Amino acid sequence: MIVLDGVTVITEDDTTLLGDVTTTIPDGRTAVIGANGSGKTTLARLLNGLVRPTRGRVTVDGRDVADERREVQRRVGFVFANADHQIVYPTPVEDVALGLRARGVSRTEASKPIVARSATSHSGALRQSPA
Repeated sequence: MIVLDGVTVITEDDTTLLGDVTTTIPDGRTAVIGANGSGKTTLARLLNGLVRPTRGRVTVDGRDVADERREVQRRVGFVFANADHQIVYPTPVEDVALGLRARGVSRTEASKPIVARSATSHSGALRQSPA
């Protein structure tokens, strides 16, 4: 489980990238969907310890991302949204499945559909074919 508690990210030039975000992301596969400039990249970087919050706390499975970055990075994976930028396979779903298989997840479990969740709680299936 990933927990953001009062997380704010402000740049050196005083631009607020994320403001007072409090949410819980349950275990499982989650995709973040939003408009350009909505904070998706900043959020992803927070979850893997690549950016520290200006205020608030981020934990992954109870581990503080700021204090236990290496351990958290073993638990949080990323997939590029643009199929042209995929590492191995032509779709995000296939790349996620590859990463799961490398961690010992069965082929059947790794192949289950991935559900995309946006910050506004709308849900939909992640595209399973190349654009």
